[in-house]
Amino acid sequence: FSTTSDAAVVFAKQLGQRLKAQLQVVHCWVPFASDPTSMDDHIIWGEAEEHYKTQLTAFLNQHDLPAKAGILRAGFPGEVIVELSRREDTLLLIMGTLRAYGAFEKLIGSVATYVCRHTAAPVLLIPPEVHFNDHFKKVLVAGETDAISEENLQQTLSFLLPLGAQIAFTNIDAITKADAMQVSKDTLQRITQGQSGDLSVAVAHITSTSTEEGLNQYCTANDIDLLVLLLHKHPWWERLFKQTLKPEKVAIELHRPILMMPLSK
Repeated sequence: FSTTSDAAVVFAKQLGQRLKAQLQVVHCWVPFASDPTSMDDHIIWGEAEEHYKTQLTAFLNQHDLPAKAGILRAGFPGEVIVELSRREDTLLLIMGTLRAYGAFEKLIGSVATYVCRHTAAPVLLIPPEVHFNDHFKKVLVAGETDAISEENLQQTLSFLLPLGAQIAFTNIDAITKADAMQVSKDTLQRITQGQSGDLSVAVAHITSTSTEEGLNQYCTANDIDLLVLLLHKHPWWERLFKQTLKPEKVAIELHRPILMMPLSK
């Protein structure tokens, strides 16, 4: 476990209460190649499993979580997390991220990259040094043109409603392309029709020569607590970071949580 794990579990506890969801902490350890006929290997495997079980117990105790909240699995972490999310009908995956510049895998961590590519559940990425402020006051939802259909926006809005935040929507293609179709006010009116309570939604008009710079500048200027990315099962989001990330021109720095919303259509 790391400091990013500590940050992620704090978010998980708070959001679990708001979403009325059961919290589970998954601790994975990578097994070594062993000889199934060797008694020594069986002993070493058992000792390793006991070691990681002790780690998990200590982590749960540190964060005042019951023993039943812990899941210990041997295997490659990305594969284990994706498989568990399918079997458990997971509402939301929350993962700590690694801060490093370079390829996309280094930016958010190879395990998080794998999970985002393969899971059908939303993934909330918590960067280092970000602390839960007891609320998400302002949320920016950004998606490319073919991801911001009315159905997808409605699905995203329904997921975000329990947070009680002000929500702005934007088409990321419109950030650098003046002729790209922006989310319309009529669309927002339709997807919010019948919603109770004090719901605040708006269209965010962002212009920049760079998609990631435009998003980052808007989030900073408007005190955005959560950036939501609507993405299909294709690698536009990987290219977004990978092709334009340069040492002198920092891409979206993960100073705030990012929610990756997988869309089936």
